[in-house]
Amino acid sequence: MSSTAERITFTEKLADRLISRERYAEDEETYLKVKYGVEVILINVIKISLVYILALLIGVFWQTLITHLAFVVLRRYSFGLHAIKSLNCTITSLLMFVLGPFLFQSIPSTNWVVVIVFALVLFNMFRYAPSDTESLPLIGLEERNILKKKAMVCTIVLFLITLLVPSAEMKTLIMLGSVYQVISIHPLMYKLLNRRYRNYESYE
Repeated sequence: MSSTAERITFTEKLADRLISRERYAEDEETYLKVKYGVEVILINVIKISLVYILALLIGVFWQTLITHLAFVVLRRYSFGLHAIKSLNCTITSLLMFVLGPFLFQSIPSTNWVVVIVFALVLFNMFRYAPSDTESLPLIGLEERNILKKKAMVCTIVLFLITLLVPSAEMKTLIMLGSVYQVISIHPLMYKLLNRRYRNYESYE
């Protein structure tokens, strides 16, 4: 508990150093919003740095990068679950992007496996993307349809790349990142974590 408090204090102090409080002397609300935004960026930078430093230390830096990029490419338009607590987010990221690539890097994949896995990924993108959260409801049917189409296009592009890359290890890692994103948008995962699904319905 105390270590978490210290980390939050550190990011708050660093955010204060990076922005000028005097600049917002007459607008406390704007200052707090800017400070919060800077603090969120700093926390995310610290988390991602921890992931890649650990990946580098155990020798899976490039495997982590490939898995993470595949995940981010699909997540950009399909969204999905976020951990509520910062510590949970950090632990989950380490498990997904360091331990996962470490365990799966030696498992080779053929193009037939790629076709099967991406068929499932594409189906799930069509069926469930985009998935929102309580803090980020995706309001507007037209906007959600646009995001769904973009998520499906990204899936197809990623599938073609995976099909063409000669490295069996790289195929496996791209698929691993893609499957992670499918898990994050699937309603079953929302149910298991007791999180509210289709949050936009509360606003429409």
